[in-house]
Amino acid sequence: MLVALALLAFVAGRPSEPAHAQAAETLELVNVEIDRTGMLFPERWVITENSASLDTPQYSHEHSWTIPRTIPPTGAQATVTTTATDKTGARISAVTTLFGYINIDSTLTSAQVVANADAAAGQPTVTETQTVTLTPRGGGPPFVTARVQDGPDVKFNYRIVTTTGS
Repeated sequence: MLVALALLAFVAGRPSEPAHAQAAETLELVNVEIDRTGMLFPERWVITENSASLDTPQYSHEHSWTIPRTIPPTGAQATVTTTATDKTGARISAVTTLFGYINIDSTLTSAQVVANADAAAGQPTVTETQTVTLTPRGGGPPFVTARVQDGPDVKFNYRIVTTTGS
């Protein structure tokens, strides 16, 4: 009984672990996958590892991103730019979402960049840009996906190259 009380006192006195500790890992880009499943107007899209654009007679979308090749424990910046252009005097929105098995700005798991163009309101073209900091979450498999509204998913797959002290 005395041993059980001593063990209980030891366990109760231990400090708790932080809920979202920063991983002490460095991530290195392995490859990029482009998934065209479910795209609208697939023949009109122009897609690369760093961008996707759609041009129709009524509107156009332009989406671009810079995703780091290496993500150290302290983080690395990623930038997403989204442009919507209305060609008919109506309204159009374009959305790009970043998400993955990664931390975004320390605590988020996704970030959206939305551009809303409204030619009738005098804004036929609108561009929005957002820069975020990506940090390893710990474990994995680590990846970042740029999801384009009505377009492709572009997935950046990483591997853990170093893990320091725990």
